[in-house]
Amino acid sequence: MKNTKQVHTFFFLTVFVALVTVLALFAPGSGVLPRQAGAATLVTPQNLDSDARYFYIRGARAVFSNQSAVFIADADTLYKFSAEGVLLDKYAFSGVDKLTGSESTLYALKAGEIYLFTLPSIRTAAPLADLNGAIPPGACVDIAYSEGSLYAAGGNKIYQYNSEVGVLTLPAYGQVMGIAGKSDAQQPLYYYVKTSDIFEYYALNDSRETTLRSRFDKMACGAERMLFLDRGRLRYLNEANELSDYLDNAGKQIEGVSDFCVAGGNILYISELGTLYRVSEYTHERLILFASAGDKPGYFMTAYGVTARMNRVLAADFYNDRVAVYEGSRRRYIESIVRPRVAAVNNLGETFIAYDGYRIRKYDAALKPIEDKSPPPIGTSIADLQTDNGNRLYVLADKRLYLYAEDDYNGSFIELTGNVDCFSASLYTGELFVAADKTVYRLNDGAKDPVFSLDPAEEAIRYFTTDADGSFYCLINANGGSKIVKRTTAGIVSEFLIEEIGDSASQLKISFVQNSYCKAGDILISDRDRHRVVKLSAAALGVKVLKEGDVDLSQEDAFIVRTTRAATFVYQAPGETVIVGEAPKDAKLLVPKYAPAENANFSYAMYEDEPGGRLVVGFVFRSNLSDPPEAYADPPSGSGVVYFDDIPLYKYPSSRAEVLVAAMPKDTPLTLLTFAAYETEGHLWYRAQHENGTVGYVSASSVSVRNFIPDSTERPQYNAAIKSKDGSAGAIVYRLSGGEYRPIEDSPMLRVGERIEVMGMFDTTKKYTLIRYYDETMNATSECYVETVYIDYDSITLLQVLAIVLIVLTLILLTVIIVRWIFYKRKNSVTASV
Repeated sequence: MKNTKQVHTFFFLTVFVALVTVLALFAPGSGVLPRQAGAATLVTPQNLDSDARYFYIRGARAVFSNQSAVFIADADTLYKFSAEGVLLDKYAFSGVDKLTGSESTLYALKAGEIYLFTLPSIRTAAPLADLNGAIPPGACVDIAYSEGSLYAAGGNKIYQYNSEVGVLTLPAYGQVMGIAGKSDAQQPLYYYVKTSDIFEYYALNDSRETTLRSRFDKMACGAERMLFLDRGRLRYLNEANELSDYLDNAGKQIEGVSDFCVAGGNILYISELGTLYRVSEYTHERLILFASAGDKPGYFMTAYGVTARMNRVLAADFYNDRVAVYEGSRRRYIESIVRPRVAAVNNLGETFIAYDGYRIRKYDAALKPIEDKSPPPIGTSIADLQTDNGNRLYVLADKRLYLYAEDDYNGSFIELTGNVDCFSASLYTGELFVAADKTVYRLNDGAKDPVFSLDPAEEAIRYFTTDADGSFYCLINANGGSKIVKRTTAGIVSEFLIEEIGDSASQLKISFVQNSYCKAGDILISDRDRHRVVKLSAAALGVKVLKEGDVDLSQEDAFIVRTTRAATFVYQAPGETVIVGEAPKDAKLLVPKYAPAENANFSYAMYEDEPGGRLVVGFVFRSNLSDPPEAYADPPSGSGVVYFDDIPLYKYPSSRAEVLVAAMPKDTPLTLLTFAAYETEGHLWYRAQHENGTVGYVSASSVSVRNFIPDSTERPQYNAAIKSKDGSAGAIVYRLSGGEYRPIEDSPMLRVGERIEVMGMFDTTKKYTLIRYYDETMNATSECYVETVYIDYDSITLLQVLAIVLIVLTLILLTVIIVRWIFYKRKNSVTASV
């Protein structure tokens, strides 16, 4: 029995431990996620700006051109370019100090020894045994090719090599520091030696000598003069045998030179930043063949932060003191902003740029500066700025995360949490995430709830972001380079190695912009030390920029009217992707009465683009709309009738919307519903229900709510006025419907003394008389009935006309009778006298 209990106890303990283990493995934010994706995928970045001829050279050491090709060596690689700067070939060959050669051969000086490359390929390198055996090991300091021979300087000797090794006799003493020759003209070989602190320059086999008492690092034979490299500056020997600064055709000093050579009337030089220039010896015109950094349009001088929102990509160009702005198909710059690091854009299109260490400058939607912020609580280094869908601004500085309070002009920064390496404000869920070392946390009222941790073998998270599916993309170091570790909501981990990006990548952001430079969903990375911004394909990484299944448009027929707080983009889908229109500030938008989803960031909306002649239907940020909405109002009447024939009933209050009832005849009865005072194209709209039950929208000017005649120019021809009856203040108006006279709903009483027009004959025997009057509030004429007893008629009636006619006839008859009587009386009188 005891053994049975022990067995049962052991069994239950085993099950309990197993359950705890399973729960621990699958509990969110508890421990390391298993790797399920296998080998990492290699993704190749593309430059954001294709206008610039970009190529990255890390620490250029030597450059040489034989006119048909240009060879450049950096710390690790030997490159071959076309004469126009297009990469043709490369070879892993490190430590090169000097390059020279001809069309068929290339010589490299490395650690005091000479190597030979056979062209056109540069993939085979062999030590030049003859010369390396003649010069003491590691003693060769310079090489030059001239007139079919290779010259090498070592100690106080110059060695000449063609098929055999020869030693040249030097007329000077001292350590040979460098040599220079030219292969395309019959010119002598030049060299310089160092005696004490004096650098002396000589022409071999020439009696002329020149002593230069200034230091220089290299010399080369130009077409007309000797050129020198003097501590990064390009100089030349003038007629007075002195060194002068070499200027380009703009009069600008050529400086920052790492190495240079002369070929075919051109000077080619590679800058310390890895830019390849070609300068004409004759015109001094300077042209960039390629660059990794520079101040010309399209180039960066340390690219720190990048963001892509509201139809713009903004990239901080740190040492050029500017921010590049990419919108549509054009590039422009925000100039003269000292040492910009990062930018953030809110839903209103307002832009914030962190610059000069701890300052923040705010710009409006047109990128005009509004004000500067110099927040005192923040130290000397702002690392990141981000906004959320509530248009709140978050600031990361000195590993502390702050919320910026917009209501304080001088900037009020509330600290949310500390020990933050990087953070992400989700534009999809509104959540705030922070990262420290290898773990991502959800920030919840100041508390950090673990979400997940990377593998312990991984490096710390340098930057991360999240997409519409809730997947996280973490930027970390990987063997001297960078990679992205993706973690899905299902806990699956994928790795993406980024080709040709070192460990200097400082930020990555998901693009919400669809333009000539990038697509929505592309991940943008600011590659700081390589001076560029690159993009990774959204398809390659599986980035989702649209949430699916959270849009319910079942309430789309119940609209409210909201006003835009600023110029607002209208998007094709509930995400910041394809733009279908833009509503200006203070525009009236129709928005569903209920949100598409409980926590939706977007609202379904309609905007009447009157200048464009179209109805724009799509989605807008809810935070860009007025709150509360404009209140609904009851119509002037609960019912009305259609004024004219062929009046349509629309699905939306727009003549460009879908037609629900094509042609309503005149006098069609409509039930008028509550709706906002919405007006477009100068027309007020009613929300109405047709007699067949269809609910839609109709122009108010096409509906009579009190039998109004819409032509406001048809004024009444006044011939009467309203009078009082039994002390009344006026008369009630009626309409004739179904043979009955019924009071018109919501119609005002006609006041005593108001002028009216009696229509037709004024018959006092009828109880109701048809009249017209002008309603000032509606700016229209109305036909209606009033009780006849309230009419004070001031025109001549029929009875009056008959009476006047009778009087006139009577007067005429009397006149005739009198005239005839007088005539007969005179006639009789004449007869009697005869």
